[in-house]
Amino acid sequence: MFGIRTFTASLFLAAATFAAAATPEYFPLQQGNSWAYRSASRLGEGGQTIEVQGKETLQNREYSKISFFGRTVYLRQSEGALLSYNPDLNQEKTFLDFAAEPGASFPVDIEQCTRAARVESKAARVKTPAGEWDNALQFVFEPSCADAGVTTMYFVPGVGPVVYETTSIAGPVRWELQYARAASTAAEAPQVAFTLALDAPSYPAGVIEMAVRLTLRNTHSEPVTLIFPSGQRYDLRIWNDRGENVYTWSANKLFPAVITTEQLVGERTFTFIPDGLNLPPGRYIAEGFLATRSREYVGVVGFQVTR
Repeated sequence: MFGIRTFTASLFLAAATFAAAATPEYFPLQQGNSWAYRSASRLGEGGQTIEVQGKETLQNREYSKISFFGRTVYLRQSEGALLSYNPDLNQEKTFLDFAAEPGASFPVDIEQCTRAARVESKAARVKTPAGEWDNALQFVFEPSCADAGVTTMYFVPGVGPVVYETTSIAGPVRWELQYARAASTAAEAPQVAFTLALDAPSYPAGVIEMAVRLTLRNTHSEPVTLIFPSGQRYDLRIWNDRGENVYTWSANKLFPAVITTEQLVGERTFTFIPDGLNLPPGRYIAEGFLATRSREYVGVVGFQVTR
């Protein structure tokens, strides 16, 4: 009989574990995750962001500290739900319940003018500049203030919140996802971007083998025009903490004096190891850029040289 009880308890435990694991990660809370939004209505000028800033222990529980649309919230996951902690009131309440079934309503503490939420769908179709999905969880909210409060939110598994809609006395304000970086998942609207990447934050003094990567991305259908006044395609300059230029990659090189024009759709990457790079200990700034006629694409990264 004892064995039967143990087996039954194990089944209940396994079922509970499976149920918790079955709820997708609708709001990834790893440190460094971030989301950027842009208003899709005439109201709400500028942009809004959500950022996971780190972990904090409050009342012997670990919470993620989140910058959430201009305010700070402390959240932790529990059995498919997000719980929020209010340090001023020393209270923990439900922020959102992702495990709730469609049609279910529950009280929430997502902001002061919203008292409850209802799961409208777990297979909602939603489109933003950063992507289009047909597996979104849609919450519809019940306001507690006149002409204020959250009205609708959409969450996509593994991506996070993609739409945040509020109401105001002037009308609805809808914020749509422009960019998201959630762990290994990325979503973004069409853009033009240039980045400089180094392979390490610090290097030992002396001859330095630094891997440099310059990347120009154009995810629009319209091409970007690059005009190069010579055969040189890129350059790298390094500055010390006194503002002195201590290294220029092109200083000892010759390039053919031929003007060329290139059209770019997609991505163009240049990877190289600067030759003759020998630096003493200190802090430095690397400035990488494409050698176009007007130097439109420049990236800057700091690094350290240690003893």
